[in-house]
Amino acid sequence: MRSPTETEAAPEAPRLLVRLASDALTAFVTVRKGTPAGERTLQTALDAAGIRSGIDEDAFARLVSGLTDAAFTASAEVIARGTAAEEGEDGRFEPQFRNGIQAGHVRDDGTIDFHDRELLKPVERGDVLGRVLPARAGIPGCRVDGTAVPVKATREAAIKFGPGVERDEQGVVRATRAGVIDAKGSESLDVVDHHLHKGPVDIRSGNLHMQGSLVVQGDVQRSFSVQASGDIEIRGHVDGGSVSAGGDVRVAYGVRGGDGGAVCAEGNVSIHHAEAATVYAGRLLQMGEAVHSQLAAVRIEVSGKLRGGYAQAETSIVAREVGSPQGVDTELRVAEPLDPPVESARRALEREKALRAAKAGPREDPGERAKGGKLGRVQAALANAETERLAERARRREALSQVAFVQVGAAHAGVIVHIAGRKLVLEHDIRTSRFSLDLETGELRAVKLGQ
Repeated sequence: MRSPTETEAAPEAPRLLVRLASDALTAFVTVRKGTPAGERTLQTALDAAGIRSGIDEDAFARLVSGLTDAAFTASAEVIARGTAAEEGEDGRFEPQFRNGIQAGHVRDDGTIDFHDRELLKPVERGDVLGRVLPARAGIPGCRVDGTAVPVKATREAAIKFGPGVERDEQGVVRATRAGVIDAKGSESLDVVDHHLHKGPVDIRSGNLHMQGSLVVQGDVQRSFSVQASGDIEIRGHVDGGSVSAGGDVRVAYGVRGGDGGAVCAEGNVSIHHAEAATVYAGRLLQMGEAVHSQLAAVRIEVSGKLRGGYAQAETSIVAREVGSPQGVDTELRVAEPLDPPVESARRALEREKALRAAKAGPREDPGERAKGGKLGRVQAALANAETERLAERARRREALSQVAFVQVGAAHAGVIVHIAGRKLVLEHDIRTSRFSLDLETGELRAVKLGQ
């Protein structure tokens, strides 16, 4: 037992303090003043802290040199660094189209067109839809104590492709047919040539344009359009909107005009009724009733009333009742070759392009200008083409005049019948009659049916 006068020396605090970061990827050494030491002291401290990897040789040498000086200090000197793990990436499909519906598109004048919202994304066969990126495995890390830093396992893209797309060896995904993209997030991708739109065509959907056939369960609202290369079925009304199909069109209810209500099909058209609308069919137009509308088709069949406006057909118009007792102007025209709206637009575009190219060509010498020059030759060629087109149209009209007819269950006074340019204005009501062109006299005749 020590006497009260005896004292005990306090233990000397360690000169070296080794600390690891919370992730064990970095080790720090703090050095205090104290008894000179050397490499063995430093190595012993590192071993005691469990540091076995990533030692910085330069820092180690610098600390060893400093420890020989009793006055040397260092604060949180980095002595070792581990290697952080590099996480991998799962495989994924990287689309080259914009997913989902868009807010609209900016026009050239800076305003926004809210009609074009890309709800449907039309593509052609062979179009690139995107690329499948393979999974990239991660690289494990290593802590300063030598233990590994694990990484998560990666997975290849799980997206399923339908028959409308194909993937090549480089991961490029292309459409195998024309249609619209059917994408369900990262789950599946296909291109379909038939689409069902569950609702109206309005500001929420924007215009619907696609390759293939289309069914709309609601109405086509004013100023919005539906366009497809195949058939179109509208299970509601066309209320001031427009419908254009490369195949047939069927409208369950009415087509109302206004600013631009129109239906145009290269095939047949079937609608319940039309009011102040424009309807064109490349073959047969069947409808229940039409009021103040403009109708055109190869054949027109109206099971109810046809009042106001005009109906034009190549071969025949058959209607139950035409005109009204009040004498509403109603015209029926047959033996008139159809002029498809698309063809009219194409001719106008080609004419404009040819004239623009002629005007923008190289400057001509005075001799050429005196002869009319390139522009004059282009204008002459366009005039000749138009003359030939009109001549062919006249030949077609002549052929149609021999078979075309108008048949009515009842027609009111004031109705105007045209056949191959000949005109007849009904002076009184008639019933169950057929109008045709008398090939001997060149006059229109009406034959009472059932006699």
